[in-house]
Amino acid sequence: MADIRKRAALLVTPSVTGKTTGGQYIEFFRVAESAGWERTATYMSDAEDGDGPPELERMLKHAAQGRFDLLMAWSIDQLGHSLQDLAVTFAQLQSAGVDLYLKEPMVGYDHPLRPGPVRGDRNVRPVRTRAGPQA
Repeated sequence: MADIRKRAALLVTPSVTGKTTGGQYIEFFRVAESAGWERTATYMSDAEDGDGPPELERMLKHAAQGRFDLLMAWSIDQLGHSLQDLAVTFAQLQSAGVDLYLKEPMVGYDHPLRPGPVRGDRNVRPVRTRAGPQA
C-alpha cells in the first residue's frame, strides 16, 4: 500500500482572534508535523488588506492548479470579509478538492469579522463583563 501524505498549504494572515502571524505559523508547523502532512506552501501577510487580499487570491489560484490537498487557516475570518466572500472561497476550495483545517472555527453574527456564538446555538450562554471605573 502506497504512503500518501497530504500536501498542506498554510494561510498565515492577521486574524480577529488575536493570534499573531508568527504564533500561527509555529502552531501550524506543529500540527502538520504531528499529522504527517507535507508543508508545500505558505501564504503569509503581516498587513490586513481591505479588498481581496493578494495572498488569498494567490492561494486560490494555486489550489485550482492542484498544488496542495489541504489548506490550514487559523480562523474563518481569514478566508473572506463577508458571507458572500466565504461562500465563493469555500466553493473554489471544494471545486479544487482541497480540504480545510481551521484552528478556531468560530463564526460571529454581531460583527462581520468578530468571532462569537452562532445564532440559535442554545449551548452558548452570553457572558457579561463590567467595564469602566467601577469595574
